[in-house]
Parts: sequence; C-alpha cells; structure tokens
Amino acid sequence: MKILSIILILLFSVGCDKNGLGNDFNDWLYTDLDLYMDTQKDDNGYWLVQYNGYNYTEVKYYTEPNTWVEWGTHDYFQVTYQNRIFETPIIANSTYSGSDGNSKQLIYINETFKGDTLRIWGCVPDNCEYLSFIVY
Repeated sequence: MKILSIILILLFSVGCDKNGLGNDFNDWLYTDLDLYMDTQKDDNGYWLVQYNGYNYTEVKYYTEPNTWVEWGTHDYFQVTYQNRIFETPIIANSTYSGSDGNSKQLIYINETFKGDTLRIWGCVPDNCEYLSFIVY
C-alpha cells in the first residue's frame, strides 16, 4: 500500500504534459539544427556562392552529436549514362553529424547554375531547416 501511495504521488506531481524537468514535453523532444555556409549573404539573406571551376560547395551544420540528418532539394542536374539521361539531386540524401554535432555536406554545382538561386533543406527527426544560395 505504501508503494502504491508513492507511485500515485509521483504521477500527480509530475503530471501528463511535463517531463519532470519543468519543460513541456514537446520542447524536450525538439532537436536544434543550424545550417550555414562559409560565404557572405546578400541584402535579402541569400548565401552567395562563387562558381570558380570546382563542381562542389558545402553546407555546414550543427545539431546534436551523432544525429542522422536527411537532405532534400528541388534542384537537380543531369547525368548522361549509356545514352540515358538521369536527373540527380544537387545534395545527397543523408549524413550523420559528428561526435561534437558539427559537420558538413557537399552540394553539386556547375557553370550552368550561375545566376540561379538554389535551395536545400536538412531534417532531423523533429525539425527541418532550409538554406537558399545564389551561384554567381
């Protein structure tokens, strides 16, 4: 009977919408994800990426350590293989963050993207962030 009383007291003191730490349960589950580039931004908040003959640039990100990040985009490039054309996204579909939470992911660009605004997004289990950049 004493154990049942202790369990009931704990249940009523913690409550259903709290995790016992004084925070809402949804706040406790939220995983932060910050996307950025090592370039300048223009006045409208777009990152500026200069195409200098190399076909890759990178997005850097910070999140929880060893977290799976899914990537997406609506921007594609074409690859011809055995007389067939394949559309390939400019960013691979997933990576893991490093043991300190920092990491980077490569983005494919080429000369035909000059003047275009490209957009990628990264998602952790409960949060998605996007990043837009202009290739010049």
